[in-house]
Amino acid sequence: SLSVQCEASGFAPLTLEMSWEVKGSDGKSRPLDSSSMTGHKQAWDGTYSQSMWLELDTSKMDLGTGGELTCVAVHPGGTRRSSTSLSIIGN
Repeated sequence: SLSVQCEASGFAPLTLEMSWEVKGSDGKSRPLDSSSMTGHKQAWDGTYSQSMWLELDTSKMDLGTGGELTCVAVHPGGTRRSSTSLSIIGN
């Protein structure tokens, strides 16, 4: 299993939606549901930060030799994505 975390910071107003997507070696993206979010924190300058994390059981995800995991943050100021590669060894 694998634990990953994503943090969004420096945003205002507070409205923010965060989610995870995974793209397998077949090139198809799909959403992941099993994430947990922290409560938001407010900084001295009035902006906010929020984190979410995900526990992945790669043996149950049918990723083949790997794929790409993406954190998606949707805010009135725009949508931001951050991705990392997954390499499955000995699958």
